[in-house]
Amino acid sequence: MKGIDDIACIRTRVEFVYLSTVLNCCTKKVVGDAMADGMRADLVYDTIDVVVRKCPHDRGIAIFHSNRGSQHTSQQFAD
Repeated sequence: MKGIDDIACIRTRVEFVYLSTVLNCCTKKVVGDAMADGMRADLVYDTIDVVVRKCPHDRGIAIFHSNRGSQHTSQQFAD
């Protein structure tokens, strides 16, 4: 699977929230998402965790593309 991740900032009545989504490049479908009140590395980590749980048959070779923001280059994400 080749996936692309992006994070969007969404303004609500109360606060800003951040939505991280992974799009499957072949099917053009969202295969994982997570939401948090901050744009931290654990938001991306949680999103990838959702992808792994939703797509257990895609556990082979994977390509993951991101904008290389600090969330994607953190030690937590690398591990």
